[in-house]
Amino acid sequence: MYSIIRPLLFKLDPELSHHLAMKTFKLLHVFGLLYFVKEPKTSPRVVMGLKFKNLVGLAAGLDKNAEYIDANYGGVFIIWDRMFGTYISERSDIKPIYGTVKPLNSWNPIWANFQVFYQMVQDTIHTKRVRDKIKIWYGSTSWRPDDVIDNKLNQNPAMISEKYNPPLSKEQKIFGVFQIFSIVILAASVILTAGSQTFQETAIFGLIFLLTVILTSSILQNKENSFNTQLFVSSGLILLIFSGSAVSSTLIASQIIMIHAFINVLYIGIGIPIQRYTLKESIN
Repeated sequence: MYSIIRPLLFKLDPELSHHLAMKTFKLLHVFGLLYFVKEPKTSPRVVMGLKFKNLVGLAAGLDKNAEYIDANYGGVFIIWDRMFGTYISERSDIKPIYGTVKPLNSWNPIWANFQVFYQMVQDTIHTKRVRDKIKIWYGSTSWRPDDVIDNKLNQNPAMISEKYNPPLSKEQKIFGVFQIFSIVILAASVILTAGSQTFQETAIFGLIFLLTVILTSSILQNKENSFNTQLFVSSGLILLIFSGSAVSSTLIASQIIMIHAFINVLYIGIGIPIQRYTLKESIN
């Protein structure tokens, strides 16, 4: 049925097509006819642990192949891409490789957001032509000046499909999982009790949250002395909260931060040495 209607829909104005499709689905739902609507016969794709039944727009929107760059920005019916000519369907001869064009090689979310701007600033500094210095900031995302070192994208699938996955010890994995849940709880406690905080306290909590994320990512990246840095920071946070000089120790967020920091100190200062000693004894 869709194969018959599809050519007609593509000849309509995109907004009108979307409007008619939504109205049709609503009517089908009202009369209980959605049961008879068959799903397209496409193979499902699992991406980052999520199963997508239909691949329309998924591959070309999330991959890093040069053939799919600057395409499929929209979602659902991808109306805007069809209107502005940026829609690209998945090609059968090119398997999508998901991720960013240039490997991030980091778990740091701060760097993930600003790395692209750092690269643009570097290119602006090193390129010689004034025209290219300006074009960097409005040109295609895959374009870089010819005189910039390593400006050609390496599209060797064996190279760009390699995932960032540094080896982690058991201690790092346990600590990382604990931090992920702790960060969510910390953020929720700060947001839900923001009304009882002063501006200074909210700002300090935000800095602590940011610092926790950065330190956790450094540990998961095997940065040198990252555990020692976390131990030092956690000890400092305990003193900061306990003193009550910067933030009130009676706040829920303050208490959660103190408990979190105390657990970090116990695990890094006592738990990890015990685990390593036990492992060493078992090997001997």
